Amino acid sequence: MVDVKLDGNAVRYQWGNSTGRYKREGRETFMNTEESKLPSHNSAWEGETGAIRHLILPFLEGAENVCDIGFGGVRLIPEAIGIDLPHMYNNREHIVTPDIACDVREGIPVEDSFFDVCYSSHLIEDFVDTAKMLDEFIRILKNNGILALAFPDQKVYESLTPDEVQNRNHVHKDMGLAFMKNVLSTMVKYKFDILLESNCEPQWLPAQECFSEHGGYNVVIVAKVQKEF
Repeated sequence: MVDVKLDGNAVRYQWGNSTGRYKREGRETFMNTEESKLPSHNSAWEGETGAIRHLILPFLEGAENVCDIGFGGVRLIPEAIGIDLPHMYNNREHIVTPDIACDVREGIPVEDSFFDVCYSSHLIEDFVDTAKMLDEFIRILKNNGILALAFPDQKVYESLTPDEVQNRNHVHKDMGLAFMKNVLSTMVKYKFDILLESNCEPQWLPAQECFSEHGGYNVVIVAKVQKEF
């Protein structure tokens, strides 16, 4: 069972036999689990995953194998398999390396139907052929597995982010909830059961341990994917 609690002091979860707590201790956020190998992060650098983690955690119930595609040094949960380019990632406190180092555009070196949950945060918007990349994500996902995607509403992103620090890898001016749902509708060899949609809602601020007063640019879709029917 997955149990998630948000309050003014911490984000807590229980997943399988592990219990995790994200709490403020001075300038650091600690991620403590029974089997955690991921070092603590600076609370100001939980990345975009830190803003929406609480939305994804309830869908991990029963999952044994979870991957985080394009994790950038900050995993969804410590047990997640981090997949990213073969670089060292500085999460402000420690150097973190991927568990599976690859360029996902050339394929992910994992057997078909391996993961119970495939999560990817703010990566899919960097690819011209969105459906092709999603097809690769789904290839390594089990039948009836969970696909969890976080990505920006590009117009809102541009309105909230100073031009000099905007990510120039974003290739779709119309990226957003409607864009992604339209892409999924074209992938007719799968059936997508949308379990959650979150569209630019107030987000969790790990450093301040509260929700933002106004909505952000994050869009989240969580879907169960039927590959065999």
